[in-house]
Amino acid sequence: MSRTMDGVVYVATRLPDKQEKGIIADRADGQSIRSLASKYGVSTTTVQRVLKRNPEVTQKVTQKKEQNTADILAYMGSKSDLVCEIIGKGLDVLASDDKLAEASPSQITTALGTLIDKWTALNLVSKDQEKAASKLFSALEKEESE
Repeated sequence: MSRTMDGVVYVATRLPDKQEKGIIADRADGQSIRSLASKYGVSTTTVQRVLKRNPEVTQKVTQKKEQNTADILAYMGSKSDLVCEIIGKGLDVLASDDKLAEASPSQITTALGTLIDKWTALNLVSKDQEKAASKLFSALEKEESE
């Protein structure tokens, strides 16, 4: 039991099994803790306690996220020609003197910022991959010389 400052006594009760299973199932489907608390009319702490008592949920949520990522990447891969075409058109629009003249400074800076951020991120990945490959080749060469 817990007594609050206003003198009211609250009794901690366990959620019905059906409600706990619902929370677990919904979390495994990827719903957030906050949305589960709202849906089931409980606190986020209660949701966390239910999930903590069921550690397999964390594993299922992780697997679900990994599967969703793999599905999205596979879909994007299947649409790579279309994506490249759209990107090309977008770059053509960004390079158009007429479109640049019509765009506000805010639109131009947003487009440039996004383009630079994505380009930088891609280049960082490429450089990291180059470094990893270089280390791998160095290690292989060292093994062969020994």
